Amino acid sequence: LAMIWWALLLAVSRVNSICPTCFITRSGTDLEEQLEDGTTEVFTFSGVNIYWLGQDENDPLVPNGGGGIYSHPSEYRVDDVLMSALSMGSRVVRAHTVGVSTGTGEFHAWSMGWEGTVWPERGNTIEENFDSMDYAVFRAGELGLRLVVPLTDEWNYYHGGIHDFLGWRGMASLEGVEGNCVCNMDQHQQDQFYTDPDIVLDFKEYVSVILNHVNPYTGIAYKDDPTILAWESGNELYYPPYNWTVDLARFIKEELGAQQLFMDGRMVSRTGFYSELEDPDQLSVYRNTVDIISDHFYPMNVDKLLQMSAAARGFGLPYVIGEIGWLYSNVDVLTFLAVVEQLHSDGLVAGSLFWSMFGHAEQYGHVTHDDGYSIYWPTGPEPDAFQHNNVAYRAAMKNLSDHMFLMSNREVPETYLMSDIPPVVTVLECKPGQWIKVAFRGVAGAHLYKVVVDGQALSYIEDRQSEPTYVHNSVVQDGSMVQVIPYGYGDSSAGGTPSEVVECPAVI
Repeated sequence: LAMIWWALLLAVSRVNSICPTCFITRSGTDLEEQLEDGTTEVFTFSGVNIYWLGQDENDPLVPNGGGGIYSHPSEYRVDDVLMSALSMGSRVVRAHTVGVSTGTGEFHAWSMGWEGTVWPERGNTIEENFDSMDYAVFRAGELGLRLVVPLTDEWNYYHGGIHDFLGWRGMASLEGVEGNCVCNMDQHQQDQFYTDPDIVLDFKEYVSVILNHVNPYTGIAYKDDPTILAWESGNELYYPPYNWTVDLARFIKEELGAQQLFMDGRMVSRTGFYSELEDPDQLSVYRNTVDIISDHFYPMNVDKLLQMSAAARGFGLPYVIGEIGWLYSNVDVLTFLAVVEQLHSDGLVAGSLFWSMFGHAEQYGHVTHDDGYSIYWPTGPEPDAFQHNNVAYRAAMKNLSDHMFLMSNREVPETYLMSDIPPVVTVLECKPGQWIKVAFRGVAGAHLYKVVVDGQALSYIEDRQSEPTYVHNSVVQDGSMVQVIPYGYGDSSAGGTPSEVVECPAVI
């Protein structure tokens, strides 16, 4: 018992909430953290994308349940995934659906979408649809995690984006487009989003709704919350004009009075930098309004990384890799990350974020997603690309975790944080003298669970249940008592908070 309490106290001692005045600021090409005592220190980071914190498209109950199941994540799921991110080494989480929440599916690819967005229609704000967003911002702040929040999306997926604003003004241009998918950005089908005066005003109205929203969990508006590191103009914007970006940054900072940084969502490795930055006067304007240049890498490309990070330094701004597609590339991920780490040491990369993390499902196992890049800390389940090689997947997760700690100038720990929330037994069937069938809701940071029947440890189950597990034994009897105990990842063998003891149901 003393060992369990020691582990919990250790976990609590390693979590520091964000103080109300501790914003991230910029000084030249450096990001700086304002500390509670009034001093500052350079802030560098790594972390993960958790795109679904405000609304999700995946089955929240069990693994492999498929997509198109729209929901607002429960408090358990938000707690669980943010604690998983923290345990893995994240200092920052990029959270699309904390800022992007528009439309109902009419202008979305394959009609993906639902009524759970903040702006299902232009000008129609549904306050209750903020709740999961609010809770995510609140809990991130409690855990000391910063958020990068995009405000719209180039892709017209379930959570909304540019095409909602076009569609609401009769400019969707989706007639004859297969599945309504705006999948070829080089066709410039969405450029009017940036230039049509009515749409520009519509988007500013939406941005005002998001930034001025007062979070009931914290009592402060989003624009005044230091948990939010930066507002990002949008996710993977291909062709935003220079004037639009500068105008949006000014609107957020000057008219709305937001205290956070502004990150340019233009995907510069894909479509290049603004030509206006070659003019010293326009570069000066850009540098005085925009705080961070960002980029995404699908696939990882060392030459492009070197080129873009050097250019950002030349423009006098911090450079952040907003998404790393850590698989499906000709370059090994360790090679790419070694270059990122060297550039970080040289002051050319301020931060890096991996695509993308998922946590536990409500009943057992993890919420699974099929794009191939899913991060399940610490031990799986592994995506199909690993061909059931869980050992290789664990090694990959450890490599990504090591990078996160190195990027924030912290030592790689021997023992990793584990949540003190207990597992919950959700499935229990018993056949006296033969077996129990058990499933349980998981614990962030755990990698093993001990199954105890009538005080006897019978089995260890890894943290990647895909279905309820049979534990064959001769111990179980009518009325036997079953308990599940989580174990953390690393060198320590300390167990965590055990589940409630559950009695075997009567055999009918």
